[in-house]
Amino acid sequence: MRIHDGSGRELTGVYLALSEDEAWELIGALESLREAKPESQFHQHVSQADYQREITVYREDDPTTVF
Repeated sequence: MRIHDGSGRELTGVYLALSEDEAWELIGALESLREAKPESQFHQHVSQADYQREITVYREDDPTTVF
């Protein structure tokens, strides 16, 4: 697991407070992540309704991932 901010700085933990809709969107993103191949460059954004905050999920073992 890698957790970074938007500038690539490492974070050691985060707290997520999600609405029900955001939680379902994150669950869908994680289900897609499980099915993605490591080299697929899969990533998905989960955003709040007004797009002011965003979670990006991607495969940690994807060798093409660059921060």
